[in-house]
Amino acid sequence: MAVIYTAVVDVDGEGRSAGRVSSSDGLLTTGLAIPKELGGVGGATNPEQLLAAGWAACSLGALRRAAAERKVRLTSTIITAEVVLANQELVGLDWDAAGIGPLPACGAQHD
Repeated sequence: MAVIYTAVVDVDGEGRSAGRVSSSDGLLTTGLAIPKELGGVGGATNPEQLLAAGWAACSLGALRRAAAERKVRLTSTIITAEVVLANQELVGLDWDAAGIGPLPACGAQHD
């Protein structure tokens, strides 16, 4: 496998609670906070949102590339990604992820 890109980010401070994320190229810089739903103060993104955003963006890019290679024009596409934290009795906190899409309303058309 030939590596064509490596994303590098640093997280400092308190991590998911009042931490800060920054990418090596300076294009991503944001604070982190525990969501209010988990007893935190909220007001900033959290690692689960960042994971869902990255996964959805990569999935949509792959879908659009596959469509273009097959000469299928996508007029509108949406990928929704959900990252779920769950309390597992035997192992403590666990996470799961689901991707939803493309939605039926994508309006795919063959050229």
